[in-house]
Amino acid sequence: VIKTEIKALVPLITDSQKDIVEKAGKSWADVASTNNKDVIKELTSSKLTTNLVEKAVSKIDTDNLERSKRQFNVTVSGIPEADKKTDQRFLIEVLGFRKEHFVDSFRAGAPKKPDSSDKTKPRVLVVKMKSKELAQNYTNNGKGCPVEVEDDNGNVTDIYYINEDLCFADRKARFLVREARRQRLRGKMAQK
Repeated sequence: VIKTEIKALVPLITDSQKDIVEKAGKSWADVASTNNKDVIKELTSSKLTTNLVEKAVSKIDTDNLERSKRQFNVTVSGIPEADKKTDQRFLIEVLGFRKEHFVDSFRAGAPKKPDSSDKTKPRVLVVKMKSKELAQNYTNNGKGCPVEVEDDNGNVTDIYYINEDLCFADRKARFLVREARRQRLRGKMAQK
């Protein structure tokens, strides 16, 4: 929807910029992420060019493609680094994944150097599920799902988090929503 509206703006660049600003403003609600809203803001500036329109369309297409590639994936954070077989065995035995529900798993990002004494978090494990519905089930419909592991006495020893595999634009947008929520809560606490 937004792509066709932006492309429709290209011939109007030489016309009144007021019309372009109004059309971009109406399209604002259709834009899915904050990054795309920033690109739309650029379009409403006084230096509107065909190049900016193409950049906006390209950015929106890239984000949509990235979303569609990741819709079957879930991420699991907190699992200690291991080889692929050990990771998959951990998913099944500890976290309760069923082998017939996922296709593959891999670690996101470059591996840590073996000589590094840095005690950072392990890389996220990305699990490719067989269907979008299974991915939603494992992530509690996109809300995230903490999995607590208990010892023989019933004490929680570890917590692992299963979440949606989001593209950068969606991660940034959700971060901004969380920040706005924190700001509102701080404001309410200050009023009391």
